[in-house]
Amino acid sequence: MPDVYGVILEALRPHLGPRAEVVMEEGLKRLGKHPQELTPEDGAFLLKGLVYRELQARLSPQEAKRLVEGLLERISPAGGSLEELEKGLKRFGLYVDWPEVARLRALVNRLRQEPDPRLLREGKELLAALEEKLEEALLRQAKDLAHLEETLERVRHLGGPKVRRLETLLETIRQAHAEGLFAPAEVERARNLALELRKFLESSAVKAPTLPEIVFETQEEAPAHKHPTDVFLTVEDASELEGELIVDLEALSEEAARRIQALEVEEERRKLEELLARHAPLLERATVSPLLAEVEALLEAGTPVGEKLKLLEEALQEAEKNLRAERRARLIQMGEALRTLPLPEEAKASLESALRLAEETLEEGGHPDLLPLEEELRRLEEEARRRA
Repeated sequence: MPDVYGVILEALRPHLGPRAEVVMEEGLKRLGKHPQELTPEDGAFLLKGLVYRELQARLSPQEAKRLVEGLLERISPAGGSLEELEKGLKRFGLYVDWPEVARLRALVNRLRQEPDPRLLREGKELLAALEEKLEEALLRQAKDLAHLEETLERVRHLGGPKVRRLETLLETIRQAHAEGLFAPAEVERARNLALELRKFLESSAVKAPTLPEIVFETQEEAPAHKHPTDVFLTVEDASELEGELIVDLEALSEEAARRIQALEVEEERRKLEELLARHAPLLERATVSPLLAEVEALLEAGTPVGEKLKLLEEALQEAEKNLRAERRARLIQMGEALRTLPLPEEAKASLESALRLAEETLEEGGHPDLLPLEEELRRLEEEARRRA
């Protein structure tokens, strides 16, 4: 439980001066308690009555209300504990590319240094949001798993190392899913492999390998003069080719080409949806939107986009780097503006702490919301002008 008496007294001193102790002593007399006996409920009683009336005589109604509300939040029992947040971070720490995890890590690091009920509550809200996000991810993973299981049954008779690799990946995904873990990298590899095998299967040009198409080499690199479609492997790896399938793309019928194109477009649409969900704040950036429009138009027309999807992903990654650099620069500007404000340090302390936490969130890979910080800075700037 927080030191209710100490928290309130320290917060009142910048505004009431020596009278802060007088007011608190009067409150203790009314309650018939010693400072160490003050509970959060007692503190709330004093803040809403005696303290609020005293503050109204020194501050504007809005400032007095804001100060009291902040103190009520600080002394109220926290909805969670640091230990709970640490357990949650351990559970979700696997998902390093989730911004919420980065924010949670920054919160936990800060709370290890200094308890803060507001940050504890934010951490608890983040855990709830992460639970929901993981649940949604597991639902998608279940659909992916069903799709991959179906594909495996279709292609199992083809045999070969690629089918065996797909079986291994599926077993890994099944185990992760049973344990409530999201395995996006394994799912992506499995889906890529499944697409390749489906393309083999849907093609009318599937045939067993023949001797001229396989060249056994003991050297590590193939000679440059060999035909580019030759298959080079060591003798030790030769057994892995048993049952391997080779597609002669030039021999495809028009119908087979359409089937393969439809498979490619379906998979590219899925990948695009995941990209858009992961990078939603970046879709209107100038370096992204034209390429995104082109990719969407091609897929809408049923045309595979090929390398354009990779280019779009690279553009989104670059846009994210730029956005993070812009936010970092803005945080530096805000910190400098706050530093030069002619206000007591106590009045600026809360925003200073919030700015540091935002910087830590950025360093952890998260995306801090700067809007509330900018609003608070404008409020302090207005207060400084009013006092001048």
